[in-house]
Order: sequence, then C-alpha cells, then structure tokens
Amino acid sequence: MLKSPDVRITQILVAHRFPEDQHIIGPMYRPKVPQQQPSAPHRLPKQQGMPTVQDLTFALGEANKRQNQVVELPWGSASSIAYILSIACSGNNEPVWSLFEGETTEPLWRHPSRDLALVHSLLFQSVPDDLVSTGTSGSAIAGNSMAGSTMGSPASKPALTSGQFPVTSAPSDSKVSLQGRLENMQLPTLVQSIQMSKMNGRLHLFDKGNGAQVFFVDGLPVHSTTAESIGDQAIVEIMCWEEGDFSFYPEESSEERTVKRRLDSMIMEGITLLDQKKFLQGQGLTPESYLFKKDLTMTADEFKARLSKGAPLDLGAQKGFYDLIDNRSRLQDILQRRPMARIEWIPILFNLVSCGLAGVSETSPNAGRAVGLAAADIDRSQIQQVLRSLVRGETGMFTYPAFLFFLEQEFSKAVVLAMPLSVIIFEARLSYGEAPQPLPLPALREICARLEPLKRPFDIIAHYETFDFALLLPGASSRVARTVGNRVAEVLYAAPLCPGPSHRLLLAGGIASAPEDTQDPGKLIAAAREAKARAKETRVPVKMFAELEQKH
Repeated sequence: MLKSPDVRITQILVAHRFPEDQHIIGPMYRPKVPQQQPSAPHRLPKQQGMPTVQDLTFALGEANKRQNQVVELPWGSASSIAYILSIACSGNNEPVWSLFEGETTEPLWRHPSRDLALVHSLLFQSVPDDLVSTGTSGSAIAGNSMAGSTMGSPASKPALTSGQFPVTSAPSDSKVSLQGRLENMQLPTLVQSIQMSKMNGRLHLFDKGNGAQVFFVDGLPVHSTTAESIGDQAIVEIMCWEEGDFSFYPEESSEERTVKRRLDSMIMEGITLLDQKKFLQGQGLTPESYLFKKDLTMTADEFKARLSKGAPLDLGAQKGFYDLIDNRSRLQDILQRRPMARIEWIPILFNLVSCGLAGVSETSPNAGRAVGLAAADIDRSQIQQVLRSLVRGETGMFTYPAFLFFLEQEFSKAVVLAMPLSVIIFEARLSYGEAPQPLPLPALREICARLEPLKRPFDIIAHYETFDFALLLPGASSRVARTVGNRVAEVLYAAPLCPGPSHRLLLAGGIASAPEDTQDPGKLIAAAREAKARAKETRVPVKMFAELEQKH
C-alpha cells in the first residue's frame, strides 16, 4: 500500500533531524516522530528537463528560507511529472536531498550534502538520457533570463563595466532585475551599488560549482550563506570572489538575520583577505603545496614575538595551525585533519608565511639531518623495472595481485603503528542507453590520470578483480576516505572518460576502514564490497560500511 505524502515528508525530516544516521532509515528502526505534523511541502514550478547547478542553488536558497519545510523541484513532460527532487534544511546541518520518481513515496536515493556539483552528478547518474538532454529550456525557477543559458557562459549575460549598475525594466514575470559577470564588476562595487540604491531582494553568486546568496533590506545585507560560512563570515568570504556570475532577484526575502556588522567594515576585511590570498598565491600556494617550518628550534616566546609583526589574530589558533605543519603534509592534508573555512586559514597562513615562520614548497621539504650529505646514486631503471612488473602498462594502475600485496603490507603496518587504513572499491560502467558496459582500457587510463593529482605519494590506485578499481589509503579514517571518494566522483563526472558515442558514467564506491569496521584484511575487503553494493542499490557515488544498517 502506498504511503501518503505526509509520511514521505516525515521520513525526510526525521532522517535530517538525526544527521549522525545519514543512511536511509529502515521502517523497523525509524525514530518516533513527534505528534506535530510537518508543514506541507513548498513545490516550485515544474521544469521540462533536469535542473542545472544554478537551479539547485536557487532551490537550496528556497529551502534555507523555509527551515524544516520540504521544498520540491519537479520536472518532466508538459503533461506529467517524471521526477521530484526534494530539499530539507534544518539549522546548520547539511541539507538533505531526496530524489523521487514521479509521485512515489519512497526515494530512489537520499543524500546529505552542501556540494551542489555532487548533487548534480547524482541526478545525472539517476536520470534517463532523454530527460538529461532536454536541458532547462522550460525552467521557471531561476527567472526567464536564465532559461536556456549555458552555465558560466559570459555570452549569455549582459556585460558590465565597473562604473555601471543597470537595473533593467524587465517584464513583470521575470525575477531577475540585475545580472552580469564579476570579471566586469568587482563585488565590493556591486554590493555598494545595491546599498546606495536601497534595493530589496536576493543577490545570487555562482562560480565553478560554488554558490552564495545575500539577502538585502533597504540596501543592507541581512542574511548571507556560502558553502563554508554564514552571516558576517559569508559576506567577508565572497569579497574574495573575482570571477563568476551574479544575479539579483528583487523583493525576495528571508526571515534569517545572520549579518550583524557594518557593511563597510566587512568590505574592508574582505579586501584584506583577498590581498592575503593573492600573497599566498604569489608564494606558489595551491592545495597540493607542501608546508614546512623554517625554524624547528624556535621557542614559544620567539614564536609570539614574530607573530606580533603580523595581522592581529588569535595566538592559540595560529599556534594550533602551526603545530599541524609537519614538513611532510600538503595544505589539503592539513585541512582534512582540521577542517577550516578559507576565511579562517588564509589569514593564519598569511601570518605564518609573511613573518618567516613557515614556507611553501612544491615538493616535500622533509630532508632530515642528512641534508648536508651527498646523495647516493639510485638506479631509477631498477625501480622502473619493478614497477613494470606491478603496473598494467595499458592503464597505469597497479595490478590486482599487487593491490592484494600492498593491502597486506599496509594492514600489518596499520596494526603495529596503530594507524587507520581505508580502502575504496569502485564499480564503474558506461551506459549507452542499454545494458551498462565495462570500461575500456583507455577509460581506465584516463581515470588513473585524473586521480593521480588527488592522491598522496603513498596512496595506491589499482585494478580490483576483472573490471573494477580500488584506492588504498594508508592513515585515512573512513570520514577522510569519504571525502576522497566524493572528490573522485566529482572529478570523474566532470567530463567524458573516452571519446565516441554519447554515454553516461555509472559509478558506485564502497568504503571500509580498519580498525573502525574490522581488524581482518579479508573482512575489510568484504565490508568495502558490501558498501559498494549498497551504493549501487541506492544510486549514490560512495557509501561507508559504517553507514549500513546491518553490520557484521
């Protein structure tokens, strides 16, 4: 018997109310729902094709305005609804996205995430080709001026110069009254123009998968969100944006009041943050850069004295970040161990580098005390000879037997050193509108090439059995592995893996970790395979074994 829509809404809200249990909650174990009935869902206008990332950003903004109320985004043909994407937001928790086929009550998948590019990839994987290719020419949620446009294309937006502020006399059915590119109008200038014009509405920003929004009342910002920040911090963060699209939707409002500071002070702080960001980029900083301490014998008093010449920041926060620099970790490794928003770590790292406490390097600077010795000659040809016996030349991946060998070695090391170890097994297939097919060898080689910049030097990319591939991540917990797995999915969905006829990539990955899930290498593989099967069943890119309802 089909469940009523109210039951479906309750299930979504219950799953979101308990974020530590992010898998789909089984009926027998679902927490009791309070007697208070949830509000009816807010349904956006139906589209003709699958939503774009811009549409998802708009829908997420609507869900943020309607906390604890489900927002539905339907699409399909003119006479019927093929799919409904629902979004539920509650406080500072991650929004919960659920995809329903038609008016059914059980979702095809449910996933909590602020990563709009990932959600868009999930949709692309789940929706038939005919509904994907239709595009958003019938989109009604983002305003007529966005309909049919190409995301990120400057040609589809009116060009602006830094001295212009065009408020169009758009038709009454168009929501957008102002739009353009940040390359043509700097964001501080844009925000100050809105302030001087005392405009009311929502400013939407989008660049390379990142979205942000700012609500204005009488020209003053009252509420702002980005993927990393909210309120004052979000305003400061977006002042660093130099590229991307902007659109202003008049008369849209939010009951949230998260912006407390004066606009001019936040603009000045944002400009300072931008200068600090450019300084670090001038030092060669990228997420893959290694950080190193310039003086390993420095005392606490010397550390404090040097920082006194930098920007005034909390000494404890700077010391905490400085302690994470171990002369062998990249910036992205440090931020995985201690997640921080850009507005937090950029000023700290600026101080450490500009005050001579830390440096940036493209290669690991951990040479040790033997730095003064002449290096012994190492015959690289012998190393390459060993690698050739362990790596398949057609793909660049380690062979399946080599994967099993490394797994056994790393597992023993993890036990002795009390370090975590994670493995991700991926099943990847290509769909040409019929039965999914295994990846050809050129596609596997392309996967290896795309993942190489993401992995650490000691991570392993290998074939798994006949058609699948795996990642071996020494020292990575299941949470870190999930971040890596989602990043892998994002990179592989970004562009076709091989030329030829139009196809879709079907990807499912399973994560298992030791000692969290097991202390046996054979069961580690079994757990990753079971998680992969559940990911495939629920149509999500990666699934952790720890998330499964039944554990062994």
